[in-house]
Amino acid sequence: MTKTTASLAVPVLLCFLGLLIAVASGFSVASCRIPTTVVGQASSPCSTGTTTTRRKLPTSLFYAEADNEEEDDEDDDDEEELDEASLGDWRKFRASLIDGGLPGENNNGSTTSSKAKTKKKSVAVQNEALLEQQNEELANEYRTGVWAHKVGQPEVGGLLCRMPLEAQLYYGGEKGYWNEKLEIMLSMDGNSANSKEEKPDEENVDMDLITISKVDHWFTMAERMISRELEAITNSGKVNNGVLNPNDLDENERLLLDKYLQYKQTWQEICLLLSHNPESGCSEALILNRPITKSINKQLAKMLLEGSNGSGVGSFSYDFVDMVVQAFGKEAAVYMGGPHHQDEPASLIHGIPNLPGAREIAPGTNIYRGGWEAAVEGVIKGTYKPLDFRFFLGRQSYDPKEFPERGALLQKVQDGAYQPLACARSLALKQCLGLPKPLWHEVLELCGGELKALSSIELRKRIDLEL
Repeated sequence: MTKTTASLAVPVLLCFLGLLIAVASGFSVASCRIPTTVVGQASSPCSTGTTTTRRKLPTSLFYAEADNEEEDDEDDDDEEELDEASLGDWRKFRASLIDGGLPGENNNGSTTSSKAKTKKKSVAVQNEALLEQQNEELANEYRTGVWAHKVGQPEVGGLLCRMPLEAQLYYGGEKGYWNEKLEIMLSMDGNSANSKEEKPDEENVDMDLITISKVDHWFTMAERMISRELEAITNSGKVNNGVLNPNDLDENERLLLDKYLQYKQTWQEICLLLSHNPESGCSEALILNRPITKSINKQLAKMLLEGSNGSGVGSFSYDFVDMVVQAFGKEAAVYMGGPHHQDEPASLIHGIPNLPGAREIAPGTNIYRGGWEAAVEGVIKGTYKPLDFRFFLGRQSYDPKEFPERGALLQKVQDGAYQPLACARSLALKQCLGLPKPLWHEVLELCGGELKALSSIELRKRIDLEL
């Protein structure tokens, strides 16, 4: 490549980088209109089972639905179909930009990075060793290219990380009574570590130590506030015979208690996002780190295939239950995918492309759903291993109409309860069975920064772990 060609390529690349970074930060680009077709799932409460045309960016985040295929035909005449495969692994490319900085050009005309590229250290050596035993191919993929980072909005194929209650109150975008009270406490404390915008002037300062110190300070303050307020509720005389009537509490006390109970129910969840529609508020995810059992008997196989409500009866041959037991009777990975739709047939997730009956959950993710017959037959024949697949009973559903108590996912994100993450598929597909280091900590440490600091703080409480 000549120097002139290289100099022209850099601005074009920077333009594309700007778009990716804008998407990663949650910036909506309304003027970008890239036609894509997404087929709805009849099993999802948020979909109709019909084909819907959507114009979207490759993130599968920002789109506008068109119920009529002929709508805006005049505007669409000049548009070209975008083959997302032609973009390559753009998620990995974006991650490399976030990790390594924007490319530039030195005096010799060669492209350089604005940050020194350093090889990421392993955050969970024992977890990697376990993955090696379970799935050699995925382990190699993980070892050579695992990554994770924060994004501004939920992405299909990405993760949702349940944040500690202390972090929820600190980061919550929609400021309520308790968020503001914590903010006032921190401002009155006068500790410079409280500043969210503070950056050290010295280049050689250990940023990890500074970040941990800063996060540890506000986390401790939030922890004390929560403990003190909950204790005050308990000692207020509103608890009768060990029973607390929420109606006896004022609005702010009920709000804190509700947040506390919700946090306990969803403690350190890591979820894989299957579908997301910010317009309707409908989203579905699977909890990755709630294993149930490591083997499948005939009763469980029948439940996985047909559901306890019988909605899957007749979907498979009469002897298919026995085939499932033959394939997964001695070794399997079954998880509680969420509190909703647990009476329906299970979800089958894997990373095997071109498996008959399976489909990618979003273009470019290389994460697939379905393909029961081919999966079972492949395991029986020895083509695949049982731990190449994951079974999930139930789902985490966000549907303002069907589950109004949960609301929309975006509300949870804005409230600071969940942090959306993008990640390598090896992180989303790996099994979560007897991990020496819990998946929640592994994911946050890969993200680095304040999330890594939060993991360190929470890990100090785990006297049950030997790391």
